[in-house]
Amino acid sequence: MGFWGKAFEIAGDVGSALWTGMKLEMEKIKEQKEKFQSKSDDFLINILRNRHSPLRERMASSSLLKERGWTSEQLKEYVDLLKLEEEFKRSYS
Repeated sequence: MGFWGKAFEIAGDVGSALWTGMKLEMEKIKEQKEKFQSKSDDFLINILRNRHSPLRERMASSSLLKERGWTSEQLKEYVDLLKLEEEFKRSYS
C-alpha cells in the first residue's frame, strides 16, 4: 500500500473512532436529560449559569429548556441578567 492509501486508511480509522465517541457522548447526554426531566426550569438554568457544571449537564439542561419553549436568545438574556444581578449584589453588599 502506498503513502496515500495508508493515509486514507488512518484517516478512516480516526473518523470511525471520533464517530463512535460522539455517539457514546450523545447517549450520555440523553441519559442526563432523562435524569433532569422532572427538574424545574430554575434548577436547569442554574446549571447553565455555572461555568463549572459539566458540559454534558449544560447541554442536557439547554435541550430540556428549549423543549419547554425557551429560545436560545431568551436563555442567554436570562442567564446574563441573573449574572448581572449577582454582581450587583456582591458590589453593594
